[in-house]
Amino acid sequence: MDISAQTLHSFYETKTGLAVASVLNKRVRAIWPSLDGLSLAGCGYPAPYMGYEEAQARYVLMNAGLGALPWGGGETAKNVAALIDPAMIPIGPERLDRVIMVHHFEHIRPLKENLQEIWHILRPNGRAIIIVPNRHGLWARTDWTPFGSGTPFSLRQILHYLQSSGFVVEQTQEALFTPPWKKEFLYKTAGFFEKTLRYCAPIVAGVHMIEVSKQISGGQGVRMTTSNLRTARLFPAQAS
Repeated sequence: MDISAQTLHSFYETKTGLAVASVLNKRVRAIWPSLDGLSLAGCGYPAPYMGYEEAQARYVLMNAGLGALPWGGGETAKNVAALIDPAMIPIGPERLDRVIMVHHFEHIRPLKENLQEIWHILRPNGRAIIIVPNRHGLWARTDWTPFGSGTPFSLRQILHYLQSSGFVVEQTQEALFTPPWKKEFLYKTAGFFEKTLRYCAPIVAGVHMIEVSKQISGGQGVRMTTSNLRTARLFPAQAS
């Protein structure tokens, strides 16, 4: 699959995409049941996972390499999607409480600079969820889903990147055990596969889910770079 914001949007309108979003949203909601009064940004193509209407603010940050589509959380809502350079996110320091990254890490190079930016925009004690394809899973082997595009990771690899960037790993989970079928059978059996294989065959999971936090130890200040001086500004995505 050629990955772009448009092809991702189209995938999530299919029965397979809807089933994937349902499975992963349940897991995300189990980690963050409510974001009442908190600010949330999603990186990559997070639109199917941004349903926290109680959040104080929501932003969709789409990678320049993927293109962007407008998103406002509703038909009459103001567009809050932006096309960004992952190495220079146009949000000021310590502005966000939560960040979710989906269809993001596997398409970003270099990762270090992007992780520095995520650290930069998160408030102290802020948290992020990273959803990334499992290199050992079945979904990473498909060429007709977005999980088969980009670079998949082992859990060890992604934890190395996160911990070396200063994040504290709060928890890790495996998800998307349902085989990547195009048949409607997929939707009727998803619950069975997620409950059963999660414990007996975690290696076949389609994605890793990692929750991390930003902890500021004594004497640790704000990272000083030219990005600290930039004005927080979002450039709206244009309809294609």
